[in-house]
Amino acid sequence: MRKVPKRRVTDAAQSSPINWSERLSELLLALSASEQAAIAEDVHRRALAEGVWFENNGVKTPIELAFAPALVDLSTRGYLHHTAWQVRTGLRHCVQMVAENSRAAALLPMEDGERSWFESYRQPGTQHGRQRLFCRLDALGSLEAPGWRERLRFIEANIVGIGGMSYAPPAERIIQEAVIAALDTRAEDMEFDSNADPRTLLFEELIHHAQRHIGQPAAVIALVDDQSLYTLGGELGRLQPVLNALSPDTRVLYCDPRDLEIDGQGHVVADGQRVDVVYRFLQLADFVEMEANGADLSALRLAFSKNLVVPSVGGELEHKSVFELLTNPVFTDRFDAELRTVLHDHVLWTRLLYGRETTDPDGRTVDLVEYARTERRQLVIKPNRAAGGEGVVIGALASPSEWDDAVHTAMQQPQHYVLQQAVEPVAEAFPVWNGTQMQMEPRYCAAGLFPGRRGLGVFTRFAASPVVNIQNGGGIVASLVAVR
Repeated sequence: MRKVPKRRVTDAAQSSPINWSERLSELLLALSASEQAAIAEDVHRRALAEGVWFENNGVKTPIELAFAPALVDLSTRGYLHHTAWQVRTGLRHCVQMVAENSRAAALLPMEDGERSWFESYRQPGTQHGRQRLFCRLDALGSLEAPGWRERLRFIEANIVGIGGMSYAPPAERIIQEAVIAALDTRAEDMEFDSNADPRTLLFEELIHHAQRHIGQPAAVIALVDDQSLYTLGGELGRLQPVLNALSPDTRVLYCDPRDLEIDGQGHVVADGQRVDVVYRFLQLADFVEMEANGADLSALRLAFSKNLVVPSVGGELEHKSVFELLTNPVFTDRFDAELRTVLHDHVLWTRLLYGRETTDPDGRTVDLVEYARTERRQLVIKPNRAAGGEGVVIGALASPSEWDDAVHTAMQQPQHYVLQQAVEPVAEAFPVWNGTQMQMEPRYCAAGLFPGRRGLGVFTRFAASPVVNIQNGGGIVASLVAVR
């Protein structure tokens, strides 16, 4: 193995003399083809064994792992945690804002059935703390390049059915054990640490919610999803044993919402046990559909009424247009100065797209539809509530006719799309195994941040397309912290 001189690792927020990920890639590419093949095989084997796969018609489909991690330093992680927590706080404010402000509510359109659930079970009072919104915030921006703070931008929030919790921790462990351990990083004087486990952060949120709102630690937590969608258990099926192992005093169940019941004492029960907290992986629209098909969800409704459900009905505000409430000065005056600063610096200007006047990213009043038509290169059009990159059109990468078609489609369905300020897509080089050797190829990245009370979980994805999505061929980049 090729030896290299020691080089000092400095704060990534400054002009670092070394890019840690690039250095690890160089060490990896310096290995022989047989050594590279052994690492690639080991990573693939571990990924399947440790749950880094998604279910496709009952078959485990492995997810590609980048062989070089994304690396930040301790100060960078601290800043990311602070900004993500501030955005999460802003989202919790939005729940109450929607209840009090009809203009805000109009920007988060719901079908009648969803709205009925939301109005029925939005917890009363003015304390947004009654709303439990554990979330993943997706952001763009290379965290290793000089000036990364100025380029960090949050693009959307994931609150219900959050993906990636079960992928991030094993991905970090696999890359440390199968890749970094095989490289002579000691010659570089490098040492790495993992981020907080999002599953542990979620567990702590559920326990905290029980202690705060039912006055006792949670003895039974029910993870609720539509089990008919999976053969292999889905995300919650993998989450259950992990959460069960975190505390001997708490039992975690995995069940379908149609299996919840009400016992003779008026308590919500699952598998014959009284449930203290319900963690839902389904949207209110899913519950509306279940009831329309004859399902009895009275026990779930009781859980909502007792504030036992996480996320609360406020989780339905994960529309992409919720970012308008965080970026439109009509609404941001209600936030404190620190929160306004974070939102201004790091949350992308976003507007629900329909015919009206509003302010542009520079604060000028514009006709929104005309602005969409004429400022193509600065903008992105996205479906307001779709997931997985579906229907996203990046103006700078679209032809004028493709952009015109996207605007036309959006205007045919007013308030179903959002217009968002664009971040210039920048590809980064990653080592990729082509079957015979590793070679550097361009990939686009998006970081998912899980802000918890005691730490930050990170779930970074990469793809050949600027619209990064795992199920459309993307993969996972392990995110690690360089401590020296």
